[in-house]
Amino acid sequence: MTAIPKPYPLPKFTVPKFCGENGFYATKQRSYHMSQSNAPDFPYQFKIPIYFTMGVHDLHTPCGPAKEYLEALNAPKKQISALKTAGISPCARNRDDFWSPWSARYWRGRGS
Repeated sequence: MTAIPKPYPLPKFTVPKFCGENGFYATKQRSYHMSQSNAPDFPYQFKIPIYFTMGVHDLHTPCGPAKEYLEALNAPKKQISALKTAGISPCARNRDDFWSPWSARYWRGRGS
């Protein structure tokens, strides 16, 4: 069993504040560390196939770390599909590239 990948080195960020003096505030550093804190608790044993579809130009979820995470998972079938023209939210911003394979298979043979 391969280990879940370790977090990447944290770059230096500025400290933006949200919602004023007494409201919620978060820094990019704090958010990054919070997102990494539960990573070992995520399940990595699956009895179903796992598929990731993402955009090559997505800056929020880069393909490299997603590919490493997928390789660490145990599943009957694993596959990552990267849309070359997409960034974040390929299902919304690149509808034709994202939905056409699924919709063609789903609607084939169904009468309306």
